[in-house]
Amino acid sequence: MNTRSYISELFGGKSIPRALLADVCSRIVLNGKGIDLGAKDSAGLQYRYMDTSDASITFTDIRPARSGVVQVDVESEFPFESGSFDFALMFYLLEHVYDYRNALAETARVLKPGGRLIGVVPQTERFHPDPDDYFRFTESGLRRSFEDAGFRQIELQLIGIGPFTAGAHLTASATRLRLPLALAAYALDLVVSKVLRKDINDPYALAIFFEART
Repeated sequence: MNTRSYISELFGGKSIPRALLADVCSRIVLNGKGIDLGAKDSAGLQYRYMDTSDASITFTDIRPARSGVVQVDVESEFPFESGSFDFALMFYLLEHVYDYRNALAETARVLKPGGRLIGVVPQTERFHPDPDDYFRFTESGLRRSFEDAGFRQIELQLIGIGPFTAGAHLTASATRLRLPLALAAYALDLVVSKVLRKDINDPYALAIFFEART
């Protein structure tokens, strides 16, 4: 994990899982024509770290607030021809979509053969409606959902550090102590993992990063 980016994003006001996501996004290189489902614009943390220099991205929203953003209801048919895009992005979208199976199937349809779907979903998270909040995902559930939608070469990565960090994230949601809690929990998880000599993150992951291909 890139400790510098993690601490920098925490100081910038980001939540623990989003701060951890920075390191994952720094390894993403995007090429060709893409669609971002849910971000609305390029203001999200992920765009500060992903390499998009060779990418052209269409931004979407169910209720576009500015020109240039395409209206897309991911629970309905997308207004694009099949095979239109080289990649699709879904950062923290699926938990807010009741018919997420349609969203995945339509995404697979508008991607070219071999196209990439990249994004993240929460695993351990408080209720956060935007405008509603329906699901939490596990690795096995997410993998089967991608397979049912026609995706292959599915790669999943758990985002987290350990039980103390997971507890700090949930506690921070109800207090103003996010930064000290996050730093203290990070230190505790590192100590425990060294004492036990094993990775203690898996059962307590905060989010799941995914990449799948059509």
